[in-house]
Amino acid sequence: MPGLVGYYGQVYGRDISSHLEKMMTALDPEPVFQRDSYTEANLALGRVTLGIFNARPQPVWNFDRTRCIFFEGELFEKDELIKLIKSSNFPPDLNDDAGLLLSLYEEIGLECAVHLNGG
Repeated sequence: MPGLVGYYGQVYGRDISSHLEKMMTALDPEPVFQRDSYTEANLALGRVTLGIFNARPQPVWNFDRTRCIFFEGELFEKDELIKLIKSSNFPPDLNDDAGLLLSLYEEIGLECAVHLNGG
């Protein structure tokens, strides 16, 4: 089953990468889906996906690598979202919903959520 997993903090008795792998295996016991992961210090993020939408490996990073996004699903009405992005610091990849969503967040912050329509 596709989904996102994550963990922040210390994992006692195992390293954070193996803990993340265990969480992704809970979503996909027989690895048939695409898996993306990112680990750093006490942070672990993962995505299990069919790879139909947003097949690009994730996380997707902003221009200066200070923010990243994992995204699973599909955005609708992308043309309307693109109109909200005025900055050219991180031009969205129009074929990548994760990059578009990250650009939108960087442009208008948390208010970006009220503009989303997806599945």
